[in-house]
Amino acid sequence: ENRTVNGSAVNISQYGVWDRLEGSAKSALFSDFSFNFTDLRFDEVARSKKGYNLKFSFQAPAGDKFEIDWCCVHVGPAEPHSLRILQQPGLPRVGNSLEAQPVLRIYDRFGNLATTENGQVSAKLYHHGEPAVSGVVEQVFGSNTATAQAGSVHFQNLGYNRTGSNFTVVFTYSNLPPVASNPFQIDPGDRIYFLR
Repeated sequence: ENRTVNGSAVNISQYGVWDRLEGSAKSALFSDFSFNFTDLRFDEVARSKKGYNLKFSFQAPAGDKFEIDWCCVHVGPAEPHSLRILQQPGLPRVGNSLEAQPVLRIYDRFGNLATTENGQVSAKLYHHGEPAVSGVVEQVFGSNTATAQAGSVHFQNLGYNRTGSNFTVVFTYSNLPPVASNPFQIDPGDRIYFLR
């Protein structure tokens, strides 16, 4: 006979801080001498390499209580969900790499860093909200691609060789929604003197 008993599953963080364990953690169905938790999930990646500990507390119909500690549950990030800019591209000057190179991160839908992502992120220059014509307005200095490493993206030598204002850079990764930088202007480069 199936019976519902007062069972619970509680997540215990390795650092002593209660983290999120979502789903129905109480009143698990007792059937055939086993408990069936159906929709438990972690919304946060374990901050310890050992993973999470679980503490199960059960109360038998006769009133006896039992506790079981279970170690360890390793929790990785969910599928990538968003691309975010941590450092905006800054101080652009023709003929030079940006002094402030873009830094981005890839996150899952719960806000965890998507450490399993190692693909390529592309940067596309926009002018007045429209894609800049490649080779005409968008004259790339350096590289306009960067490879993610464990979800983090660091451009190394991105720059542009065309002056102007109201530029933005739009970054894309896989099938995630693109993300745009703040507007900026590109200043002329260093002066070159010709002797005669």
